[in-house]
Amino acid sequence: PITSYGQYVSVGTDPTSIRWREINTNHFTVIYPETCDSIAQNFTRKLEFSYDLCGKGLKHNPRKIPVVIHPKTNISNASVAWCPKQMDVYTISPQDQNSQEWYENLSLHEFRHVVQMDKLNQGTTRVFSFILGEQSVGIVSGLYMPRWLLEGDAVVSETALSHSGRGRQADFSMGLKAQCYDKGVYSYSKAYFGSYKDYVPNYYEMGYFLLANSRKYYGPSLEADIIDRSARHPFSLRPVNHAIRERTEMSKREWYTSVFERQANEWKLAHDREIQTSYDTIAKAKNVYTNYVNGIKISDSLYFAERNGLNTISQLVRIRNGKERVVANTGFKPSNDRIQSNGKMIVWQETNFHIRWELKQNSYIYVYDIEKNKTRKIRTKRHVYAPAISPSNERIVASEVSEDGKNFLTVFDRQSKKVLRQIPVPNNDAVQNASWNENGSKIIY
Repeated sequence: PITSYGQYVSVGTDPTSIRWREINTNHFTVIYPETCDSIAQNFTRKLEFSYDLCGKGLKHNPRKIPVVIHPKTNISNASVAWCPKQMDVYTISPQDQNSQEWYENLSLHEFRHVVQMDKLNQGTTRVFSFILGEQSVGIVSGLYMPRWLLEGDAVVSETALSHSGRGRQADFSMGLKAQCYDKGVYSYSKAYFGSYKDYVPNYYEMGYFLLANSRKYYGPSLEADIIDRSARHPFSLRPVNHAIRERTEMSKREWYTSVFERQANEWKLAHDREIQTSYDTIAKAKNVYTNYVNGIKISDSLYFAERNGLNTISQLVRIRNGKERVVANTGFKPSNDRIQSNGKMIVWQETNFHIRWELKQNSYIYVYDIEKNKTRKIRTKRHVYAPAISPSNERIVASEVSEDGKNFLTVFDRQSKKVLRQIPVPNNDAVQNASWNENGSKIIY
């Protein structure tokens, strides 16, 4: 009568046709489909490079962990789970990737999560692990480790240990800057739990600025102190608060407020030094937080944009003289994938999910004819992203990533929906946001 699972966390199932191989090192067992050997070799080198770097800041060298590579999805992500412990990696580089190789970014961020979790296996938590196994670490993490600590520390890691990382990206701090300038610093509870009324930046952003600023004001090992305290004294009920008070002589909420008030003052001073330019308002303000991205100007009175918010899924909307009308729902479009237009047609990509295997997906390209108000779908059976339509409406170019990790520029015929060309990218560099020149004779990316 009860369904039982062998894992607490399941990321989904890969097709059973895959033949698996593994690479064994002193620190990792990398498990991968035999078709993506080069991906596995590359990522294993990046993980070994990250091993000492990520462990040094938390003063811990973690035990060996399995890493599973999934090349058949449209997902650009990775995750670390306990019970049983493993890292899952999805191989597609996102269209908004910062100036860092994708596998390097993943290794610095995700392996930091491994260090965090493995470091919890000490003191009282380790004693209980002889009875509960890996559940002991999972329980302590679930009870005491706030998401802003785990994710914020990982973003600090990917930023401090590279020349790139999200901490250096302008759009990463944009939401918090706007909030602090316009509405001030939210209470800790609102910043952590979110709101159904106001936009609240996520725990990646909250955690990064808390911990990056704490390094500046209180030294680099606050995260290590919090993890040590939580692992050794799980029955103290508030180990995170005690660790913060010992280091800063403030409560958790006082520390949060102090850090963000300093950060908000820095941002306000920088804003006031800038020359502000005037702008036109195209869409009227809503009663509920609403976000517009990928804006397209067709004429002085006609615009298109992707719209989402607290009370709506992602949609393509037509904005004419300030009035909005939904053209299409784009719910399965990756949020970091653009929408592009040549002034006559609009194209975007959405994920097509396999009916049986959760970790097998491919792409649909949608083409919306502005004049006819009709949408057509191209079933690609490929992993393609950020499509762009030529000035003549005849061809569509998109970034493609094959399951063995090769990057291409792929050109489709809009009418026949067939592939015209597949152009390998020099040095197998990741391609972002390919476009046509004015007469359609060249592709720029």
